[in-house]
Amino acid sequence: MRRRTKRISRGVTSGPSAPKRACARALSIFSSLLNTNRILRPPMTAWPMLACRGVSPARETFHQAKMAARKALQIEPDLGEAYASLAHVRLHDWDWVGLEQDFLRAIELNPGHAIAYYWYAEYLMAAGRAEEAIVRVRQSRQMDPLNSVLNSSVAIILYLARRYDQAREELHQALEIDPNHFLLHFRLGLVYQQQKLFDDAIAEMQTAVTLSGRSTEALTGLAQTYAAADMRAAMQQIVDALENASEKHYIHPYNMARVFGSLGDQEQTFGWLEKAYDEHSPDFIELRTEPTFDSVRSDPRFSALLSRVGFNQI
Repeated sequence: MRRRTKRISRGVTSGPSAPKRACARALSIFSSLLNTNRILRPPMTAWPMLACRGVSPARETFHQAKMAARKALQIEPDLGEAYASLAHVRLHDWDWVGLEQDFLRAIELNPGHAIAYYWYAEYLMAAGRAEEAIVRVRQSRQMDPLNSVLNSSVAIILYLARRYDQAREELHQALEIDPNHFLLHFRLGLVYQQQKLFDDAIAEMQTAVTLSGRSTEALTGLAQTYAAADMRAAMQQIVDALENASEKHYIHPYNMARVFGSLGDQEQTFGWLEKAYDEHSPDFIELRTEPTFDSVRSDPRFSALLSRVGFNQI
């Protein structure tokens, strides 16, 4: 069991592409661990990351990750991985008070836990401290330079900081190491979209759709790119297919909001953002910096939403 969970966790936190079936299987296996008294470090790291992949509503997955981390800390109070996992859950739960100290404590307890530096960088970006975030996420990658998730994480922090040329260069280098990781292609598609290189963006998103096993995350990314390119019919075809399949496959409302944000449809964007807020979307930590929402950023409803999430506390 220990070897199997370690192997599955490694697939989630580094590669291969962790398609939707593998993520769902990982969630099922990790959930069964809640009834044991063992501390398994790899699932401690992978569990909250699965909540961010959009394979199921995040609230329950984060709740399980929080339970596992707290249980581990009861057994081993200075376990850095558990401390980092709990801080990561708090970040995506918009529980801001004292959160930076928790991340720093996790890093102090286990300075070699690479992913903790990226999670701290996410907090720093949410706090509007882009330069510090870039330093921290690069520290994360230095510890595990062949890890595709960490390589893509450097790029997404640069993307959120609007440093698109640097993000593109990071992703090109990462793809030389791991050309079949869907997340690298997905995030390169996002960068190309912001650079208005729509043919390249569409090609990358189509590759991400194939490599991810047609995950809803990748499909909404492709729809988002079609929207930005003003290819409305192609966008709508994907949106209709996703909505028709929503009883069988979870659709992350935040991703749908990005589709309509790229289109410039304010009412649809806010409609999906409200659904994402109701689900307590973990991706809301990027709301302040996500370029896709520039089309609605001047609307008073957007400022109100930022306040409701608690950005004024950091």
